[in-house]
Amino acid sequence: MVAVFAAEKARLGDVFYDSVAIRADPMIDQWKRETGYEEEP
Repeated sequence: MVAVFAAEKARLGDVFYDSVAIRADPMIDQWKRETGYEEEP
């Protein structure tokens, strides 16, 4: 039973982090434009 719960928790964590990444990417891009941030090659 614990293994089943752990698998569900891992999947829920993936969904949470995916949704955070989707919302954070535009904010990070805007911050880069406003600060003139450039990544090194």
